[in-house]
Amino acid sequence: MVIDIFNGDADGIFALLQWRKAHPLPEQADTHMLVTGVKRDHALLQQVSANDLATAELNLFDLPFDKNSQALQACIEEVAAVFYCDHHHSEQLFTHPKLHTLIETGASVCTGLLVDRLLQGQHRLWALAAAYGDNLDTVATQLAIEQGLSPAQQNQLQRLGWLVNYNSYGAQMSDLHLSPADLYQQLCNYDSPFAVIDDNSSAYQLLDQGFTDDMARAEQTQPGLSTSHTMLVDLGGEPWGRRISGSFANLLARRHPDKAIVVATQNPYSERQGESLTISLRAPQHHLSGANQLCSAFNGGGRAGAGGVNDLPAAQLDNFVRQVGDYYGNYQL
Repeated sequence: MVIDIFNGDADGIFALLQWRKAHPLPEQADTHMLVTGVKRDHALLQQVSANDLATAELNLFDLPFDKNSQALQACIEEVAAVFYCDHHHSEQLFTHPKLHTLIETGASVCTGLLVDRLLQGQHRLWALAAAYGDNLDTVATQLAIEQGLSPAQQNQLQRLGWLVNYNSYGAQMSDLHLSPADLYQQLCNYDSPFAVIDDNSSAYQLLDQGFTDDMARAEQTQPGLSTSHTMLVDLGGEPWGRRISGSFANLLARRHPDKAIVVATQNPYSERQGESLTISLRAPQHHLSGANQLCSAFNGGGRAGAGGVNDLPAAQLDNFVRQVGDYYGNYQL
C-alpha cells in the first residue's frame, strides 16, 4: 500500500502532483490511498487506520511535522518507509532509519519548490503554480523568467495557483467547491498547467467563477482597523468569506507591502457563532518574519511570512491584533 497524505491547498496538491508524475504508481486502486482535507486540517496521519499503515509506504507533503509527529512515532515501526516534505516551522523532528525528511522553513520556499529541487525541475511548471499559490510571487516569477515564460504565461500560472489555493479554504468540506482529493485527481489528467487552463470543461473554470464572485464580495468589506503597519478585515461567518479569506489576505499583502494583514472569519459552530474565529495573518512583504511565532502564541502556527489560528476566541482578537501591531511596528521603528 502507498499512502499519499497532503495538505489540500495549492502547495500540497502541486507538490504531490509533481512527485507522482515523476514516480507513477500502478493503476490498481487497492494499492494507493489519498488522505487530505481542508487547508487547516493538518493532523492527517492519525486518520489512517492501523491496518492500512501496516507495511505501507507513506508520503507526506506540506503538513507541519509537529501536527503529525506523535502519530508518526506511533506507527514508524510498522510502516515500510516514510518520506516527509514540508516548509513549516517544527520543534518535534526526530530521526529514524525508515524516515526521510526534506524540511526547510525559509520565507522564500514552499513544499512545491522543495519537490521541484529534489526532482531537478522535471515538472517545474507545476512547481511555479505551487509557489504562486503560496504567495511567493517574487520567487515564482524569477523562476518563470529563467524558464523563458512570457508575462502572459506567468499570469496564467499565478491565477491557477491562486484558484487551487482558494479552493482549500473552509472550516469544513462543504465550504469548498471541490474536495482537494477530487481536484488533485482531475489535475493529474493533464500534462501541463496550461492544458488545465485551456480546457473549458476543467475545474479551472468552476474555481475561476467562484473566486471572482467571492473576491468581489470581499472587496466590498471595509477594514475594521487600518494603521501605518497593520490592517484587520473581518469577513464574517458565511462560507464565501471562509473560502476567500486566504486569497484576500494574500491580495491585501501585495497591495499593502508595508502592512501586516489580519483577516478574520467566524467559525461555523452554532453554539459558538461569533465567538470563535479563524485567523489568517500575513507578515509585511518587506519583512517576511514572525508570523508563525505570533500565531503560535495563540495555539496557531505557520511559517515566517504567513500564519494562522484555527480557533481564536473572539474576545482575544484585540489582543492578537495588538501583538501583531507591536511586533511589526517595533520593527519599522
